[in-house]
Amino acid sequence: MARPRAAQHAQLAPIYSSGRMARDYVEQYYLAGAAELRRRTADASALARALRQWEVRLQRHWTDLRIAAPTISRGGADWLFSVTVDLGEIAVQLYAEPCDGGVPFVRELF
Repeated sequence: MARPRAAQHAQLAPIYSSGRMARDYVEQYYLAGAAELRRRTADASALARALRQWEVRLQRHWTDLRIAAPTISRGGADWLFSVTVDLGEIAVQLYAEPCDGGVPFVRELF
């Protein structure tokens, strides 16, 4: 296998170098990771505590959840889907994104 000529090596070094690789990791990953850590630990980790409380409540009431069989019908050119969900003590958010790129439907369900 032939060795690359010095001119070729000089052209590749700025593109493929350990210094550039280290800089890329710092700029693209480590600084972003540090910023995310600061965001998540803000307010004495309030977000993490809220998520944990939600998880505990969900586990406690999961067996209360009841989902009925869906009903499907034709409404002109569209299909209509309906399902009855008894959430018990579980609070959830319903999210539906329209196929035409319109505004998503978001509603809290209690």
